[in-house]
Amino acid sequence: MAEIIIKLPSKTAPGFLKRNRRILELQKRVTLEKAGPEAIDELIDFLSDYVSNVSKEEAKELLWDASEEEFYTILGAFNKIAEELNPKNV
Repeated sequence: MAEIIIKLPSKTAPGFLKRNRRILELQKRVTLEKAGPEAIDELIDFLSDYVSNVSKEEAKELLWDASEEEFYTILGAFNKIAEELNPKNV
């Protein structure tokens, strides 16, 4: 499998609240007991925007082929961003 390089937005990148709102929405949808395949499709689409070393379509394929460990490592980076936004942590 080709390497997935994730480029997270910097603290000065525009769209901070939009990104974080989307992360929180996706987290909620994916963790719901009744989450369907559409939630996973949306998550893959979102994550593929941040893969910097291949096209968006290639990124989606790589993400679909990722191991459990690789996938949770990628999610962990985005969860950290969401945790920083959580009012309990401010």
